[in-house]
Amino acid sequence: MNRWTLVVDADEFLILPGGIPELRDFTRRMEDNLDFGLFCPMVEFFPPDITSRPARTWDSLESLIAGAPCFMPFNPACLRILDEYPYVELKALDGIRAALDSMNYTPRLNKIPLVFWRSGFRFTRSTHEGGAMPLSMETGVLCHFKFRRGFAERVKEKRRGDDRQNPQAIFAYLEKSRSGHISRKKLSGARSYGAAGDLARTGWLSWPGGASGAGGEETPPGGTLPELWRRANLSRRRAFAALAADPQAWERMDESLTARRTRFFMERLVRLRTVRASYPLRRWLWKRGLLQPQHMPEEAGIREPAEHIALFYESFWWDIGAPARLLRDVSRAIRWKRLWLRITGRGGRGGKKR
Repeated sequence: MNRWTLVVDADEFLILPGGIPELRDFTRRMEDNLDFGLFCPMVEFFPPDITSRPARTWDSLESLIAGAPCFMPFNPACLRILDEYPYVELKALDGIRAALDSMNYTPRLNKIPLVFWRSGFRFTRSTHEGGAMPLSMETGVLCHFKFRRGFAERVKEKRRGDDRQNPQAIFAYLEKSRSGHISRKKLSGARSYGAAGDLARTGWLSWPGGASGAGGEETPPGGTLPELWRRANLSRRRAFAALAADPQAWERMDESLTARRTRFFMERLVRLRTVRASYPLRRWLWKRGLLQPQHMPEEAGIREPAEHIALFYESFWWDIGAPARLLRDVSRAIRWKRLWLRITGRGGRGGKKR
Protein backbone atom coordinates (compact mmCIF):
# COMPACT_ATOMS: atom_id res chain seq x y z
CA MET A 1 0.00 0.00 0.00
CA ASN A 2 1.18 3.52 -0.89
CA ARG A 3 4.13 2.18 -2.86
CA TRP A 4 5.11 1.90 -6.50
CA THR A 5 4.23 -1.57 -7.71
CA LEU A 6 5.38 -3.29 -10.90
CA VAL A 7 3.41 -6.36 -12.05
CA VAL A 8 4.78 -8.25 -15.06
CA ASP A 9 4.49 -11.81 -16.32
CA ALA A 10 7.48 -14.11 -16.65
CA ASP A 11 7.63 -13.47 -20.42
CA GLU A 12 7.31 -9.66 -20.20
CA PHE A 13 10.03 -7.02 -19.84
CA LEU A 14 9.32 -3.33 -19.22
CA ILE A 15 11.12 -0.69 -21.30
CA LEU A 16 10.71 2.76 -19.76
CA PRO A 17 9.99 5.91 -21.82
CA GLY A 18 13.03 7.62 -23.23
CA GLY A 19 15.21 4.63 -22.47
CA ILE A 20 15.47 5.61 -18.78
CA PRO A 21 17.56 2.87 -17.15
CA GLU A 22 16.49 3.28 -13.50
CA LEU A 23 12.92 2.63 -12.41
CA ARG A 24 13.27 4.83 -9.32
CA ASP A 25 14.29 7.83 -11.45
CA PHE A 26 11.19 7.41 -13.57
CA THR A 27 8.79 7.00 -10.63
CA ARG A 28 10.17 10.20 -9.13
CA ARG A 29 9.34 11.96 -12.39
CA MET A 30 5.85 10.47 -12.33
CA GLU A 31 5.36 11.78 -8.80
CA ASP A 32 6.43 15.25 -9.94
CA ASN A 33 3.73 15.08 -12.63
CA LEU A 34 1.09 13.57 -10.29
CA ASP A 35 0.95 10.41 -12.45
CA PHE A 36 -0.25 7.21 -10.77
CA GLY A 37 0.21 4.70 -13.60
CA LEU A 38 2.06 3.98 -16.85
CA PHE A 39 0.24 2.82 -19.99
CA CYS A 40 2.20 0.21 -21.96
CA PRO A 41 1.52 -1.60 -25.24
CA MET A 42 2.57 -5.25 -25.43
CA VAL A 43 4.95 -5.60 -28.36
CA GLU A 44 5.15 -9.18 -29.59
CA PHE A 45 8.67 -10.49 -30.22
CA PHE A 46 9.25 -13.59 -32.34
CA PRO A 47 12.09 -15.50 -34.01
CA PRO A 48 12.65 -15.69 -37.78
CA ASP A 49 11.60 -19.35 -37.58
CA ILE A 50 8.94 -19.93 -34.94
CA THR A 51 8.75 -23.70 -35.61
CA SER A 52 12.39 -24.25 -34.57
CA ARG A 53 13.15 -25.97 -31.29
CA PRO A 54 14.62 -23.94 -28.40
CA ALA A 55 18.37 -24.35 -28.08
CA ARG A 56 18.53 -23.66 -24.34
CA THR A 57 16.78 -22.09 -21.37
CA TRP A 58 16.27 -18.33 -21.48
CA ASP A 59 17.95 -16.60 -18.55
CA SER A 60 17.83 -12.90 -19.44
CA LEU A 61 16.25 -10.30 -21.70
CA GLU A 62 19.36 -10.31 -23.88
CA SER A 63 19.15 -14.06 -24.45
CA LEU A 64 15.46 -13.82 -25.30
CA ILE A 65 16.11 -11.04 -27.81
CA ALA A 66 18.92 -13.06 -29.35
CA GLY A 67 16.49 -15.93 -29.91
CA ALA A 68 13.46 -13.80 -30.82
CA PRO A 69 14.68 -10.42 -32.17
CA CYS A 70 11.81 -9.60 -34.55
CA PHE A 71 8.87 -7.27 -33.89
CA MET A 72 6.38 -5.30 -35.96
CA PRO A 73 6.25 -1.47 -36.13
CA PHE A 74 3.26 0.28 -34.59
CA ASN A 75 0.16 0.09 -36.78
CA PRO A 76 -2.43 2.81 -36.02
CA ALA A 77 -5.14 0.47 -37.34
CA CYS A 78 -4.65 -1.69 -34.22
CA LEU A 79 -5.55 1.25 -31.97
CA ARG A 80 -9.12 1.79 -30.81
CA ILE A 81 -10.25 4.91 -28.94
CA LEU A 82 -12.62 4.21 -26.03
CA ASP A 83 -15.06 6.41 -24.15
CA GLU A 84 -14.14 4.80 -20.85
CA TYR A 85 -10.91 4.40 -18.90
CA PRO A 86 -8.19 3.77 -20.05
CA TYR A 87 -9.63 5.38 -23.23
CA VAL A 88 -7.41 3.32 -25.55
CA GLU A 89 -6.99 -0.35 -26.40
CA LEU A 90 -4.69 -2.19 -28.79
CA LYS A 91 -5.87 -5.27 -30.64
CA ALA A 92 -3.72 -7.86 -32.42
CA LEU A 93 -4.75 -7.18 -36.02
CA ASP A 94 -1.36 -7.85 -37.58
CA GLY A 95 2.04 -9.25 -36.73
CA ILE A 96 2.87 -12.72 -35.52
CA ARG A 97 -0.68 -13.62 -34.45
CA ALA A 98 -2.02 -12.78 -37.90
CA ALA A 99 0.85 -14.68 -39.53
CA LEU A 100 -0.15 -17.76 -37.50
CA ASP A 101 -3.76 -17.45 -38.70
CA SER A 102 -5.10 -17.08 -35.15
CA MET A 103 -7.11 -13.91 -35.75
CA ASN A 104 -10.38 -15.28 -34.36
CA TYR A 105 -8.82 -14.52 -30.95
CA THR A 106 -7.66 -10.91 -30.63
CA PRO A 107 -6.70 -10.20 -27.02
CA ARG A 108 -6.12 -6.71 -25.73
CA LEU A 109 -2.41 -6.01 -26.05
CA ASN A 110 -2.03 -3.18 -23.56
CA LYS A 111 -1.47 -3.14 -19.82
CA ILE A 112 -0.83 -0.72 -16.97
CA PRO A 113 1.89 -2.67 -15.14
CA LEU A 114 3.44 0.20 -13.17
CA VAL A 115 1.05 1.76 -10.63
CA PHE A 116 1.20 3.59 -7.33
CA TRP A 117 -0.85 1.26 -5.15
CA ARG A 118 -3.35 3.34 -3.23
CA SER A 119 -6.22 2.47 -0.94
CA GLY A 120 -9.15 1.01 -2.88
CA PHE A 121 -7.19 0.21 -6.05
CA ARG A 122 -7.25 -3.25 -7.60
CA PHE A 123 -6.65 -4.94 -10.93
CA THR A 124 -9.80 -6.46 -12.39
CA ARG A 125 -8.45 -8.41 -15.39
CA SER A 126 -4.80 -9.25 -14.91
CA THR A 127 -3.06 -5.91 -15.48
CA HIS A 128 -5.14 -5.21 -18.60
CA GLU A 129 -7.84 -3.48 -16.56
CA GLY A 130 -8.04 -1.87 -13.14
CA GLY A 131 -9.28 1.07 -11.13
CA ALA A 132 -9.12 4.50 -12.76
CA MET A 133 -6.15 6.73 -12.00
CA PRO A 134 -4.23 9.62 -13.60
CA LEU A 135 -1.98 7.99 -16.21
CA SER A 136 1.30 9.35 -17.51
CA MET A 137 1.22 11.12 -20.86
CA GLU A 138 4.22 8.98 -21.82
CA THR A 139 4.07 5.35 -22.90
CA GLY A 140 6.39 2.53 -21.96
CA VAL A 141 6.62 -0.83 -23.71
CA LEU A 142 6.14 -4.38 -22.47
CA CYS A 143 8.34 -6.63 -24.60
CA HIS A 144 6.31 -9.84 -24.84
CA PHE A 145 8.05 -13.16 -25.57
CA LYS A 146 5.17 -15.63 -25.84
CA PHE A 147 6.10 -16.51 -29.42
CA ARG A 148 9.73 -17.41 -28.83
CA ARG A 149 11.51 -20.38 -30.35
CA GLY A 150 9.82 -23.68 -29.55
CA PHE A 151 6.36 -22.09 -29.37
CA ALA A 152 4.76 -24.81 -31.52
CA GLU A 153 6.01 -27.52 -29.14
CA ARG A 154 4.69 -25.64 -26.10
CA VAL A 155 1.24 -25.32 -27.71
CA LYS A 156 1.07 -29.08 -28.13
CA GLU A 157 1.95 -29.52 -24.46
CA LYS A 158 -0.65 -26.95 -23.43
CA ARG A 159 -3.35 -28.81 -25.32
CA ARG A 160 -2.76 -31.86 -23.12
CA GLY A 161 -3.14 -29.92 -19.87
CA ASP A 162 -3.45 -26.16 -19.52
CA ASP A 163 -3.65 -24.06 -16.35
CA ARG A 164 -5.04 -20.92 -17.93
CA GLN A 165 -8.32 -19.42 -16.70
CA ASN A 166 -9.79 -20.17 -20.13
CA PRO A 167 -8.26 -23.47 -21.34
CA GLN A 168 -9.87 -23.09 -24.78
CA ALA A 169 -7.95 -19.87 -25.41
CA ILE A 170 -4.75 -21.76 -26.15
CA PHE A 171 -6.31 -23.29 -29.29
CA ALA A 172 -6.65 -19.83 -30.81
CA TYR A 173 -2.97 -18.99 -30.46
CA LEU A 174 -1.83 -21.41 -33.14
CA GLU A 175 -4.67 -22.98 -35.09
CA LYS A 176 -2.43 -24.58 -37.72
CA SER A 177 0.43 -25.63 -35.49
CA ARG A 178 0.20 -29.19 -36.81
CA SER A 179 1.40 -28.05 -40.22
CA GLY A 180 3.65 -25.26 -38.92
CA HIS A 181 1.95 -22.84 -41.31
CA ILE A 182 3.09 -19.21 -41.10
CA SER A 183 2.29 -16.34 -43.47
CA ARG A 184 5.62 -14.70 -44.33
CA LYS A 185 3.80 -11.98 -46.25
CA LYS A 186 2.16 -10.71 -43.07
CA LEU A 187 5.59 -10.38 -41.44
CA SER A 188 7.29 -8.59 -44.32
CA GLY A 189 7.54 -5.32 -42.36
CA ALA A 190 9.15 -6.87 -39.26
CA ARG A 191 12.15 -5.12 -37.66
CA SER A 192 15.04 -6.49 -35.66
CA TYR A 193 15.55 -5.14 -32.13
CA GLY A 194 18.91 -3.66 -31.23
CA ALA A 195 18.15 -1.03 -28.57
CA ALA A 196 15.25 0.83 -26.93
CA GLY A 197 15.51 3.53 -29.59
CA ASP A 198 14.26 1.01 -32.15
CA LEU A 199 10.90 0.94 -30.34
CA ALA A 200 10.74 4.74 -30.53
CA ARG A 201 11.65 4.83 -34.23
CA THR A 202 8.91 2.33 -35.03
CA GLY A 203 6.24 4.33 -33.20
CA TRP A 204 5.85 2.39 -29.93
CA LEU A 205 7.84 4.18 -27.24
CA SER A 206 7.86 7.76 -25.93
CA TRP A 207 11.20 9.44 -26.53
CA PRO A 208 12.51 12.96 -25.88
CA GLY A 209 11.96 14.96 -29.05
CA GLY A 210 9.61 12.35 -30.52
CA ALA A 211 10.61 9.45 -32.75
CA SER A 212 13.21 11.61 -34.44
CA GLY A 213 15.01 11.84 -31.11
CA ALA A 214 15.76 8.15 -31.39
CA GLY A 215 17.45 8.39 -34.75
CA GLY A 216 15.50 10.48 -37.25
CA GLU A 217 13.45 7.73 -38.93
CA GLU A 218 10.10 8.65 -40.43
CA THR A 219 7.12 8.11 -38.15
CA PRO A 220 4.50 5.49 -39.11
CA PRO A 221 1.62 6.75 -41.32
CA GLY A 222 -1.17 7.98 -39.07
CA GLY A 223 1.13 8.92 -36.21
CA THR A 224 2.96 7.13 -33.41
CA LEU A 225 1.36 5.54 -30.36
CA PRO A 226 2.78 8.23 -27.99
CA GLU A 227 1.24 10.97 -30.17
CA LEU A 228 -2.15 9.27 -30.35
CA TRP A 229 -2.03 8.43 -26.65
CA ARG A 230 -1.41 12.03 -25.62
CA ARG A 231 -4.55 13.07 -27.51
CA ALA A 232 -6.68 10.21 -26.18
CA ASN A 233 -5.50 10.10 -22.55
CA LEU A 234 -8.31 11.73 -20.57
CA SER A 235 -7.39 10.15 -17.24
CA ARG A 236 -5.61 13.23 -15.90
CA ARG A 237 -8.41 15.57 -16.97
CA ARG A 238 -11.03 13.34 -15.33
CA ALA A 239 -8.94 13.09 -12.15
CA PHE A 240 -8.57 16.89 -12.11
CA ALA A 241 -12.34 17.33 -12.43
CA ALA A 242 -13.01 14.78 -9.67
CA LEU A 243 -10.55 16.46 -7.31
CA ALA A 244 -11.91 19.92 -8.03
CA ALA A 245 -15.47 18.73 -7.34
CA ASP A 246 -14.62 17.08 -4.01
CA PRO A 247 -14.01 19.59 -1.21
CA GLN A 248 -13.25 16.74 1.20
CA ALA A 249 -10.31 15.68 -0.98
CA TRP A 250 -8.80 19.14 -0.65
CA GLU A 251 -9.43 19.14 3.09
CA ARG A 252 -7.65 15.80 3.43
CA MET A 253 -4.70 17.15 1.46
CA ASP A 254 -4.57 20.31 3.57
CA GLU A 255 -4.78 18.33 6.80
CA SER A 256 -2.04 15.97 5.64
CA LEU A 257 0.24 18.87 4.69
CA THR A 258 -0.38 20.62 8.01
CA ALA A 259 0.33 17.43 9.92
CA ARG A 260 3.63 16.91 8.09
CA ARG A 261 4.74 20.49 8.75
CA THR A 262 3.77 20.24 12.42
CA ARG A 263 5.75 17.02 12.86
CA PHE A 264 8.73 18.69 11.17
CA PHE A 265 8.69 21.59 13.62
CA MET A 266 8.16 19.24 16.55
CA GLU A 267 11.23 17.19 15.56
CA ARG A 268 13.20 20.40 15.10
CA LEU A 269 12.16 21.66 18.54
CA VAL A 270 13.19 18.56 20.49
CA ARG A 271 16.59 18.47 18.74
CA LEU A 272 17.60 21.92 20.01
CA ARG A 273 20.50 21.77 22.49
CA THR A 274 18.80 23.92 25.09
CA VAL A 275 15.69 21.74 24.97
CA ARG A 276 17.75 18.55 25.21
CA ALA A 277 19.76 20.00 28.12
CA SER A 278 16.62 20.51 30.19
CA TYR A 279 15.08 17.17 29.25
CA PRO A 280 16.51 15.05 32.16
CA LEU A 281 15.16 17.48 34.77
CA ARG A 282 11.80 17.87 33.04
CA ARG A 283 11.42 14.12 32.69
CA TRP A 284 12.27 13.60 36.38
CA LEU A 285 9.60 16.12 37.42
CA TRP A 286 7.08 14.78 34.90
CA LYS A 287 7.44 11.17 36.10
CA ARG A 288 6.60 12.31 39.62
CA GLY A 289 3.54 14.26 38.54
CA LEU A 290 5.17 17.64 39.30
CA LEU A 291 5.17 18.85 35.68
CA GLN A 292 2.28 19.25 33.27
CA PRO A 293 2.33 17.36 29.91
CA GLN A 294 2.65 20.53 27.83
CA HIS A 295 6.19 20.96 29.20
CA MET A 296 7.17 17.59 27.65
CA PRO A 297 6.94 17.90 23.84
CA GLU A 298 9.16 14.80 23.51
CA GLU A 299 6.34 12.68 24.92
CA ALA A 300 3.60 14.27 22.83
CA GLY A 301 3.95 11.89 19.90
CA ILE A 302 1.44 12.65 17.18
CA ARG A 303 -1.41 13.69 19.48
CA GLU A 304 -2.04 17.44 19.31
CA PRO A 305 1.57 18.28 18.31
CA ALA A 306 0.73 21.85 17.27
CA GLU A 307 -0.75 22.64 20.69
CA HIS A 308 2.26 21.13 22.50
CA ILE A 309 4.65 23.22 20.41
CA ALA A 310 2.77 26.44 21.16
CA LEU A 311 2.54 25.73 24.90
CA PHE A 312 6.22 24.85 25.18
CA TYR A 313 7.27 28.05 23.43
CA GLU A 314 5.22 29.98 25.99
CA SER A 315 6.70 28.11 28.98
CA PHE A 316 9.64 29.27 31.17
CA TRP A 317 11.64 26.27 29.92
CA TRP A 318 11.97 28.00 26.58
CA ASP A 319 12.96 31.26 28.29
CA ILE A 320 15.66 29.51 30.36
CA GLY A 321 17.52 28.55 27.19
CA ALA A 322 17.23 32.00 25.62
CA PRO A 323 20.73 33.24 26.67
CA ALA A 324 22.40 30.14 25.20
CA ARG A 325 20.45 30.45 21.95
CA LEU A 326 21.35 34.13 21.74
CA LEU A 327 25.07 33.33 22.07
CA ARG A 328 24.72 30.64 19.41
CA ASP A 329 23.01 33.00 16.96
CA VAL A 330 25.62 35.73 17.54
CA SER A 331 28.41 33.20 17.00
CA ARG A 332 26.86 32.06 13.74
CA ALA A 333 26.48 35.64 12.55
CA ILE A 334 30.16 36.36 13.28
CA ARG A 335 31.30 33.22 11.43
CA TRP A 336 29.22 34.04 8.36
CA LYS A 337 30.49 37.63 8.44
CA ARG A 338 34.10 36.42 8.43
CA LEU A 339 33.38 34.00 5.59
CA TRP A 340 31.78 36.75 3.52
CA LEU A 341 34.78 39.02 4.08
CA ARG A 342 37.15 36.30 2.96
CA ILE A 343 35.15 35.62 -0.18
CA THR A 344 35.00 39.30 -1.13
CA GLY A 345 38.64 39.89 -0.17
CA ARG A 346 37.81 42.67 2.29
CA GLY A 347 39.17 41.01 5.43
CA GLY A 348 40.44 37.87 7.06
CA ARG A 349 43.81 36.27 6.77
CA GLY A 350 45.63 37.32 3.67
CA GLY A 351 42.69 39.38 2.52
CA LYS A 352 43.32 42.67 0.76
CA LYS A 353 41.48 45.74 1.94
CA ARG A 354 39.75 47.74 -0.75
